[in-house]
Amino acid sequence: MRILNLTSAIANRIIFRVSLIFLIGFVLSDSHADAQQLSVQQIDKIIIKEDEGGLGGGLTSAYTITRKNTDWESNRTNKSSTLISHKTGKWENIDSAQIKFVAVIGPVSINNLVYAVNHPVKSFSPDLFGITEKFLKAHLDSILKVTFYQPTAQDIAILKQEITGERINQAIISLQQRDYTDVAYVVKMAIVKKNGDTLKIESTSLESFKLPWKVAEKGEVYNLAISRFCADAINGGQRSLLNGGNFCGDICLDIYDKYCKDRVTATYFRTRFAAAFKQLEACYTVSDIKTSDILQAADPIVFMKLHSFSMPANVNINTALRIRHASDVSRLVHLKTWFDSLLKKKNFFLDFISRSPDYRFIIEDPNDSLSQYNWHQSNYPYLINFPQTSIAELRVQNRLGDDEYSQWALLPNGQIALLWLSGQKVLNFTRQQLNLDRLPPFAVETCVIFDPDGKILYNFTR
Repeated sequence: MRILNLTSAIANRIIFRVSLIFLIGFVLSDSHADAQQLSVQQIDKIIIKEDEGGLGGGLTSAYTITRKNTDWESNRTNKSSTLISHKTGKWENIDSAQIKFVAVIGPVSINNLVYAVNHPVKSFSPDLFGITEKFLKAHLDSILKVTFYQPTAQDIAILKQEITGERINQAIISLQQRDYTDVAYVVKMAIVKKNGDTLKIESTSLESFKLPWKVAEKGEVYNLAISRFCADAINGGQRSLLNGGNFCGDICLDIYDKYCKDRVTATYFRTRFAAAFKQLEACYTVSDIKTSDILQAADPIVFMKLHSFSMPANVNINTALRIRHASDVSRLVHLKTWFDSLLKKKNFFLDFISRSPDYRFIIEDPNDSLSQYNWHQSNYPYLINFPQTSIAELRVQNRLGDDEYSQWALLPNGQIALLWLSGQKVLNFTRQQLNLDRLPPFAVETCVIFDPDGKILYNFTR
């Protein structure tokens, strides 16, 4: 019995000691975790450096933020630029080490920064911004005045109908995926602790709020508080971007472009130039009305697709005309006979189109502003024998997708020239059959001459 009690006592002591070891380890581990948490009291100063530039030069500014009573004070400590002078047209280097007061930063901003560092948001979500359908519609009038050129009451009403929570989220995601060329804007932040340790944060993004931020040892984070603190601390030209820029306007513009613009544009031009459209629609059905100009432009160019009543359903005419000009409208009316006659020619190309309803066949208006033929002539001397006014330019959109298409020219001697290729197949021909498989897989210029039966006569492709 005593042996049993002794054994039990020894076991209890072992369990106690093991538990104590685990408890001490847990406390030490927890203390270590607390030590990794940043606090406002630990911060000695914060240094922010912004570099922005592009083809026109660059600008660098540095800011130091230090405590002042219960607030913090930001001062610009350095500014240097390498820019082209507007007066001389030459590069100018300007450096300044003059300290300039920028702003007083309240405790809320720096507390939010510290909280963001301690609680990093590790994945992107449209919900980060808190922009709801209700919010966007409530502020739409003021947003559109910043975003659009004189929006009408009809523009606003149409856009309100198309705004949904799902489309807002889709717009936010697409805005994070834009691509920029020849421009850069880098913000680097160093949070310097009183013990000399430094926490580094950086962003190279060009999107609203400059998300994501790269925080040392934590990777990419999506905390808006970091962006807003930087905006509070600097007075550079990119401060607006850190505050989100016209983020709500960008969302509205994305929804407008995808769901409203075509309808608004078509209604505007049909209403304002009713006589011109009445004349066109006596010969064609008109669709896909677009413009690269603002709607209120004095002399707008209008893009549209025309479909002659006698053409197969998969054949359209691409055109761009100055809708104000009666001569431009009359020109298209008179061209109808020419467009129709193209489809009566006998060749392998038109035979393929007639028996392939899934393919889209586009006749380009012989208006010089749309023509690429002169450019092809400069690269392939054979084409110089055929003036641009004597040929018909055509495009075939493959049924496999928008990225697969080919461009052609019907020459006055009955030959057909393949001038551009994107995709693996051209009509019934593979790249290998056309001896074009050595070319890159993306869109390429070429020059293959066929006879009316589809036999390759020449391949001038370089």
